[in-house]
Amino acid sequence: MRCNGRFTRSCSRAGPRRRLGGSKPSFYAVSTEDRTINPDLERFMAKRMGAKTIELKSSHLSMISHPDEIAQLILEAAGQSS
Repeated sequence: MRCNGRFTRSCSRAGPRRRLGGSKPSFYAVSTEDRTINPDLERFMAKRMGAKTIELKSSHLSMISHPDEIAQLILEAAGQSS
């Protein structure tokens, strides 16, 4: 099942089109004060992809309000550390 556009119940039941077999780690920043994407939905998606997750008390644009935490997550995803 393809899932494009708006997130619907059918999207939540549709698995990823292709699994990477765990060969590529995933990372996700949940914005706990997000009013654009429900934080519970963000947690669900992060869990489904098996992502290393951080939670930030932030609205939708956490990269603006928490640049250091987002930069650290990006560096970790790139295999670097500060």
